[in-house]
Amino acid sequence: MMTQRPALALFAVGVLLYQLATGTHPFARPDEAELPVEEQQTRLFTRITEARYDPPRERKADLPDVGGRIIARCLQADAAKRYASAVELLRDLNLLQAEAGPPSLPEGREALALLPAIGYPIVHIGK
Repeated sequence: MMTQRPALALFAVGVLLYQLATGTHPFARPDEAELPVEEQQTRLFTRITEARYDPPRERKADLPDVGGRIIARCLQADAAKRYASAVELLRDLNLLQAEAGPPSLPEGREALALLPAIGYPIVHIGK
């Protein structure tokens, strides 16, 4: 039987939210591209286990404060400090979206709003 690990899954959701909000991976460092692969992997692993990353608002200044706090909570190094469940995370995302209001969709286009509550722009699908 597979053990459920919501804290690990919510950490992964935090990585995705960070990428959606900022356009970058929270733990990647392009300036390390010239290092040997083993050194890159060691540094990456250390940043992940210590949850060392630039706050999302440093990479995207117009990100709402609460969006940054949601992401930061998902990316906590201590699993006990992360959201206890996806339901709890969804509740905060829904509150944030309610504060932000509905996204405006462009006229005459099909569109998909991806996490507008954390500041990610509308992604247009179609022509």
